[in-house]
Amino acid sequence: MLTTPVYAQGRKTALHFACLERNLAIDKDGLTALMSATRRRAGKIVAMLLRAGAKVNAQARTGHTALMFAAALDDAAITATLLNARARLDIVNEVPTRERRQLPLSRSL
Repeated sequence: MLTTPVYAQGRKTALHFACLERNLAIDKDGLTALMSATRRRAGKIVAMLLRAGAKVNAQARTGHTALMFAAALDDAAITATLLNARARLDIVNEVPTRERRQLPLSRSL
């Protein structure tokens, strides 16, 4: 689990490297920094990562994207940010059909 990044004595944190690498998987499920920021509802970090070139349509091992996480959280602001960054609406995850549930779209979109 990520903690608050600290930039001290010229050392870079995992988040810095994730930004530099754009899609560095940060956990065993293959979540990128963008997905992690989305799940934490960190809209400013989501915007920063997108400006730095994070791939908005990257998928975790399950096939989930940052947009799917934002929609599931019903976070209209992050959903809009991702859509403005050209997040695709046609990507589906790899969860077997019987286990897949429809993610709710934000009521404010």
